[in-house]
Amino acid sequence: MDKFLNFSSSKQYFTDRFFDSGFDSHSFLLNTSDILFMFFVTTMTLLIYLAFFKIFCKSESGQKRLAAKMRSYKYGAYIELLEASYLILFHTCFLNCLIINSDNFVELVQSVLSLVIGILLALFPLIYLIFMLQNYEKIKRNDPEFSNKYGSFWADLNKENKTSFVFKSYHYLLRVLYSLLIFGFADAPLV
Repeated sequence: MDKFLNFSSSKQYFTDRFFDSGFDSHSFLLNTSDILFMFFVTTMTLLIYLAFFKIFCKSESGQKRLAAKMRSYKYGAYIELLEASYLILFHTCFLNCLIINSDNFVELVQSVLSLVIGILLALFPLIYLIFMLQNYEKIKRNDPEFSNKYGSFWADLNKENKTSFVFKSYHYLLRVLYSLLIFGFADAPLV
């Protein structure tokens, strides 16, 4: 196993692997800075929107409209961002975990953070499938409260058939396997 994963090789092997795959370094925070910035911008935009309407909209109808908007955008932007950046996040987590670096405190925190996020991303296909199958009746009857919060998860899927949720979960699982094959077993004879 050590032969295929190249844990016994020098750090230069991994540095070349990062560069060849389009990353500047093994640093999780540097490689995901754009995605983390987008999470930050999304959060700040929602907070500014909320503050704007709380300050300038004193009428009861305006407050109801604000509450309806906030319910519909509560998770949608984050779900879309996660779906768009899932593969890149998993790549960077996996690449950073190949070199667990404890030279200084920042590198150690970065390695632990990438390990935790990588495990969550690897478990995401299973979590997604369980969540969708448990809430299938709400999805099928198009529950407005539930759809406003989580509708981005099944926006392009056929809600009448459970297999579409299995397919999307399988799609996420393929992304995880793709990362493992490309970065972990690139020197294996069969890949």
